[in-house]
Amino acid sequence: MVRAVLAVLALAEGRPVTQDQLIEIVWSRRSVGSAAPALTVAIHRLRKWLSKTAGPQASLEWTPSGYSLNIPGGTDVAAFRRLVAHAETLDHAARVDALAQANALWRGPAMADIPADCADEAALVRLERERIDAVRAYAHALLMADRPAEAVNLLLPEVERYPLDEPVHSVLIEALAEAGRQAEAFEVYERVRSSLADKLGVDPGRQLREAHLRILRQQTVTATGWQPDGLPPRPVPAQLPASVLPFIGRERQLRELNRLAAAGEQVAMPVLAVVGKAGVGKTALVTHFCHQLRSRFFDGQLYVNLRGYDGGPAVRPIEALARFLRAVGVPAEQVPIDVDEAAGMYRSLLADRHVLVVLDNANSSEQVRSLLPGSPGCLVLVTSRDRLTGLASVAGAHRVILDSLEAAEAVDLLGEVLGPDRIQGQPDDIVELAEACANLPLALRVAAAQLADQPHRRISEYVAELRGGSLTALDLSYGELGQQERHLFQLAGSTPHVDLSVEAAAALAGTTVETAERLLRDLADAQMVIVTDAGRYGLHDLIRAFAQSLGPLPLDGLLEHYLSAATLAAKSFNQHWPMVRSASGLLGPAEAAAWLAAECDNLLSCFRSG
Repeated sequence: MVRAVLAVLALAEGRPVTQDQLIEIVWSRRSVGSAAPALTVAIHRLRKWLSKTAGPQASLEWTPSGYSLNIPGGTDVAAFRRLVAHAETLDHAARVDALAQANALWRGPAMADIPADCADEAALVRLERERIDAVRAYAHALLMADRPAEAVNLLLPEVERYPLDEPVHSVLIEALAEAGRQAEAFEVYERVRSSLADKLGVDPGRQLREAHLRILRQQTVTATGWQPDGLPPRPVPAQLPASVLPFIGRERQLRELNRLAAAGEQVAMPVLAVVGKAGVGKTALVTHFCHQLRSRFFDGQLYVNLRGYDGGPAVRPIEALARFLRAVGVPAEQVPIDVDEAAGMYRSLLADRHVLVVLDNANSSEQVRSLLPGSPGCLVLVTSRDRLTGLASVAGAHRVILDSLEAAEAVDLLGEVLGPDRIQGQPDDIVELAEACANLPLALRVAAAQLADQPHRRISEYVAELRGGSLTALDLSYGELGQQERHLFQLAGSTPHVDLSVEAAAALAGTTVETAERLLRDLADAQMVIVTDAGRYGLHDLIRAFAQSLGPLPLDGLLEHYLSAATLAAKSFNQHWPMVRSASGLLGPAEAAAWLAAECDNLLSCFRSG
């Protein structure tokens, strides 16, 4: 058990691991009452072993967040990951050396001496996938360096171990062909084709088919990578939103998602649904999880906010399909207008790809059903307040039910945002603040943002104000805003829009772009609006509902802005019309097209709302 505890702590790479997490992983089949004493003994023995073996620099420390293991120089896993990441920045010759060093760190299966029922299964699956990806990258680098025989020797054991792994087989048949062993390359292709048909009932994916085609055409490897003549490179969408920082807690749910994703990969396309009430952190959890996995989905990540609970019209399946199809390279004029045709094209294009698909904020199983690809190489994550019973029964979705943060996690989140100096000497007040916010991540972040702006205010005073009436953290945060910020916040909540550019916000508030930008920054600092990767501003659906409860405001300025800008955009496509610049920055067809793409959802919302 000491080795198992050491393995879990080492894989955490210095991050704290709680007692409950250690017990759940290492003593999964025992009750907490019987496992806790065993953990105490294991920790004691591990500390003695570290002091004898690793010296005084190594330490196993306990903090309120859990146990953390600090090893001088780090672990082999950390070194492996650093080398692989560094290799991506190098030219072909140097990349070979870096990846050779990374692969040399592997001396057999990870944690081979740990009993299977005591190991972190999801972490081991992730590690093995990272190893295979590194082997494949190393083999490709060897091909680029004109060393195909070495690539063949590297890959042969892997295809024996993973007879259905198409990416590895693709590189192997390319290496065999480069080494002058075309007959063997064709044999390997036929063997994996037959195995896929017999065991999974599917044909080879596009990557494997293209490798086969290149051999038939006797094409050679070039430094530009593999791309058949006459075909442009396929777009690789990267649509994941930025991860929420700091991300605290949810270790149990992350392990469950990893386990379900790994189990689903063995048989079919996994569909994972994270369901729970508003403000509980569903999107934050899924986004954080997807960023951990995205390197495994080398054909890209697709994301859509289906706006199932925004108060305005939800995104229709055909609209989401159109976005996805454009993202994977389908020209806008070739996107079908019929939802069944669009869904068929979508499934066909993703049938041979490894794509991560995130369907955020769905309001029903029906809204997402046509957005599910059919490829076993894809992974789908859905978030919803609905329990999505229909999706579980029809598509075999696995549900992870999310509730408020654990009390300790809520306290850790407040401490991370406010900083140790602010909470020092107020531990009971921090606990009471977390309770007053019902341990909801959104409410906790709003409260912490307000307290951070008032460094001299005692936490106990804020808690008393929360508990003194029917006020929420949103009420208090709104009350602390300036008059201009309140006005813009209420206006933003009155719009049916997905998000706002700074220019649109200026038109909405009847102010200058500079003033609008300052007001939006103030609202973002107060956690009342969300800043997107594209530099636009949106509202969480719970915060939008709060803004709408304050009463609607007229939107004449915004509607005039959109009408003027859309007219200029349309005119810019007429070659006989002089190029003009507007407040939206439109200058010529290219910028007009970019503006229309960014504002398409907002224009549709204006149209639907009258």
